Amino acid sequence: MGAHVYGVNNVNWREFLEFVCKILVGGLFVYAGFYFVEDFEFTVVGQVIFWPIFLLLAYWLVIREIYIPRAIKGVSSFGSVVVEFSLNNGEYGSEDERAGVHRLAEELDALTKKLGVGDYDGDEFGAGKCRLFFYTDNPDALYAAIEPHLRRSVYADGMTAMLTEPAELISSRTVRL
Repeated sequence: MGAHVYGVNNVNWREFLEFVCKILVGGLFVYAGFYFVEDFEFTVVGQVIFWPIFLLLAYWLVIREIYIPRAIKGVSSFGSVVVEFSLNNGEYGSEDERAGVHRLAEELDALTKKLGVGDYDGDEFGAGKCRLFFYTDNPDALYAAIEPHLRRSVYADGMTAMLTEPAELISSRTVRL
């Protein structure tokens, strides 16, 4: 692994801040180490044993754990599309109904992958309803891609889709099919 060089053209402020924090904390540990050496009056042999152990422990237990959280590289945040519809047979639907939902979900999963508009994340059955979850950086494009398939499905009556924008995780809108 190469050394990090911090210059005007390649500054990653989070990495630079981590570096500065680690240097400051390391300096505090060295200062504390000198205090222990003076206070306990270590001999030269004692210092030869003390310093490597002390600095390794300081690094291992504290310094290496300093980091500034960052977003996943290339992805700032995710939006979502949650499709919800009623089931006809009981709280979880009949076995045939669930099989039909899984076929629809597989079709939508293949479509979203083919078009590169998002990812299908799974389903949820309960309380007489089913939800299909999709994650994307562009909910409008994903919804536009899956809407024709949803409208053609046997579950279209009363179906809703909730679109949540990536930057507005507390803001969403519901679309009735």
